[in-house]
Amino acid sequence: MSIFLMTWNPDNKLAAWGHDSLRRELLIPFKKKGMAEIRWKLRAHKQAMVGDHVVLMKQGKRPKGIFAFGEIIEPAKPMRGSHQILPAYRAKLRITGILDPAEGFMMSEGECREILGDALVNCRASGQLIPPDKAERLYEMLRFHGIKPKAGKSRKISI
Repeated sequence: MSIFLMTWNPDNKLAAWGHDSLRRELLIPFKKKGMAEIRWKLRAHKQAMVGDHVVLMKQGKRPKGIFAFGEIIEPAKPMRGSHQILPAYRAKLRITGILDPAEGFMMSEGECREILGDALVNCRASGQLIPPDKAERLYEMLRFHGIKPKAGKSRKISI
């Protein structure tokens, strides 16, 4: 099972997907249903499979860090955003744990840098495959923060 780093930059004016959009599309549905589903840009779409895990990391202005996790529930397909000339591949995600990044993170920027390294933390493209050695350390840190994988076929993560 693989884990992918999905990025969100509320300061990216081209994407026009700020905190209000995050609240409307993820935070409010999660509060109502205990999960939220959304399509998210996935650079490594050829490597991703249904059931793979994802973590969402806020980028842009500080503070930064991992604020959500979940899994891929539908394969990526090409879709065009309003600001894009060429389509980008987007996979459907089920978010099963989230914090409002305006209030805090599951993992701080420092913890992310320690585990993932500067190249991944600073990566502008969403949907990067996290290498296996870094993925294992990431799982260990998530467990340290009280986020434990459930046993089972897809090894879903839950808090």
